[in-house]
Amino acid sequence: MTIRNKLTLHNLFMVLCSALLVLIVVKGYYIQQKMAWIMEAERSYMKKDLIQAEAWYQKARNNRWIEYKEDEINARLGLLAPITEIKSRLAGLDDAAQSASPDSDEDFTMLVQSYADLSTLRNKYMKTGGQYSSYYKQISSAYKVTDHFLNKFKAFEQRFITQMDDNLEKRSFQDESFRGKLLQIPVAYYGSKDKRLTSLSAKFKKYDNRKLTQLSAGGMFTSMLNEALSMKSIYKEAGIEAPWIKKTAESLADQMLRSDLKTDNYTAFASHARDFVNFVQSAKVKSPLTGYISTQYSRLIKKAKLMIARGEFQQAITLYEAVAGYRDTSKEIAAAKLAWTKADPIRLLQAADSSKSYANVIGGSNSYGAKLYAAGADVTGRIYYAAMDATDQIKLVSTGEFPQGRKIVHLSMEKKLSSSSRPVVLVQGESPTRKATYAAYAVEAGSLNKLFEFEADGYQVDKDGNLLVQNPEGAGAGQRATYVWTGSGYEYQEIKTEPEYADISVEELLQHQGEKVKFTCSIVSITDSGPLAQLGDSYVLLKSDSLLSAGQVTVSGTLASQNEDVTLGQTALSLPVFKVAAVEE
Repeated sequence: MTIRNKLTLHNLFMVLCSALLVLIVVKGYYIQQKMAWIMEAERSYMKKDLIQAEAWYQKARNNRWIEYKEDEINARLGLLAPITEIKSRLAGLDDAAQSASPDSDEDFTMLVQSYADLSTLRNKYMKTGGQYSSYYKQISSAYKVTDHFLNKFKAFEQRFITQMDDNLEKRSFQDESFRGKLLQIPVAYYGSKDKRLTSLSAKFKKYDNRKLTQLSAGGMFTSMLNEALSMKSIYKEAGIEAPWIKKTAESLADQMLRSDLKTDNYTAFASHARDFVNFVQSAKVKSPLTGYISTQYSRLIKKAKLMIARGEFQQAITLYEAVAGYRDTSKEIAAAKLAWTKADPIRLLQAADSSKSYANVIGGSNSYGAKLYAAGADVTGRIYYAAMDATDQIKLVSTGEFPQGRKIVHLSMEKKLSSSSRPVVLVQGESPTRKATYAAYAVEAGSLNKLFEFEADGYQVDKDGNLLVQNPEGAGAGQRATYVWTGSGYEYQEIKTEPEYADISVEELLQHQGEKVKFTCSIVSITDSGPLAQLGDSYVLLKSDSLLSAGQVTVSGTLASQNEDVTLGQTALSLPVFKVAAVEE
């Protein structure tokens, strides 16, 4: 072995010895520390300074340079496990609080959960008289964990308030997650439940009132009420009464309803009224505004009824239709249409067939088995009869043209020939040789059947149902002819010798102007113009060459075409004049 090799080995040996010496010194140092830590841990433990004891025992156990009293260390740490848990959990929760970003919704959710975990840990060790409550306070105070949580909640709260303001500024309400998040901030942040309620209520009230007002002003009345209902539900679940919701919704609805009425926008009033009543019912609250709505609705219904009384049927129907959005008015509309048709029977014919133009229309109600009936003629002279039954079904029948070239003057119901189930329509038209052309049609078996047609100066129906026709055209001309029922129609039977004066009652006098008639009357007063006979509720002036006195008298003659002015006491009357040809006392 060379000198150089010897020197090299010697140097290496010296290095190894030095390293071993250092290692011995270091190990000795840590062995001495571990023993010292154990002594400090024991001393702290005996003084009930468990936090320091746990820290010293942890350091000693982590010192692996020597196995020294390991069983004793582990036993002590087992007893001090609550202290270890408190320190470890609070450290982790404090880290979570400080690392949470106020701009992150996920971090807010994590922060709320971490605070819930903190509360659970606190409740576990902060029990009144609990063994570890004082130690928990010391550790928590050292970490300032509560302060860190509250500061971070404050940052989140400010962000949520900013979101509320942005929504109102932009009039955009798609994202309102801040409402639920504000409700998740723990009571401890505010100091007490009352303070929390006061703080949140003030924020929500300001936001909700402005939001509801914006929705209503923007024409979204129904959405406004739906939002109010949704808000109320959210607050109820959160234990917040939120009286401002009802108050604001009620105020906005009141303004809207009064505006609708002021502008006569009854359709909008009905819709808004219905929506508000639905809101009140869904929210299970009471509101004086529902009474106002009911009063105004009743006023509008009364207004529609007055329109009908004045004959303003279309206006009434329009009003009924407008308020139908609040309450069903189908019955009122049907009644108004019925009254309109009753007053203007041409509507019944038009409802049955609107393709025709009708004239000389007559009508009535509650007769001949019909709720309403109407008869009329079209431009060709065709006759129509329409009837509405109890189910509001309309049936229309018609017959051939009135004698060609004859203008129809008048239609009427021939009541003496009609029955409760068979109406008879009388058509009166012009005649070139007589006073009129008469034709009657019976409504039976779903058609109009002609009963008679003739030209004459008039006719009457006698007690047996026969026709006494005055001066008919053709057979019986110049006489009073009798037409009898043959089973399918009326036909001429014989001529009756026309008496010089026809017997009538005084009440029928005005129907026989210019005709020779005879009647019995009661003279009740003698005036300068002549004797006055009772005629219904009025009088007829008798002009006679004979001297007439008060009492019953039978006179023959003709009714003049013009009235005459007569003074009775202090009263001036215009009375019909009967020219007396003969007197029978």
